Amino acid sequence: AILSVSLAGWLLGFALIDAGSIALPLGIHTGWNLGGSLLTSKLFWIVTRDGESWRSGGPWGLEASLPGVVVTGIVAGVFIWRARRRGQRTR
Repeated sequence: AILSVSLAGWLLGFALIDAGSIALPLGIHTGWNLGGSLLTSKLFWIVTRDGESWRSGGPWGLEASLPGVVVTGIVAGVFIWRARRRGQRTR
């Protein structure tokens, strides 16, 4: 969970640097939360978390799963790469 939250912070921080406004990180955060809520909503389907926690995220949810961490890391890496390519400070 600590890794996923740290990567999300990097992703949102570099999205802010890339866009130059709060709109992009706000949209990413809102979309992630709504998407996660809809994917795990009992309104649409029956959700069980009895599988391996590396796949489901266990009690932390999808963002703590291995696929969630990988996707977050890749998107954060793209924003870091874009900032460095533009010559913006990344430290």
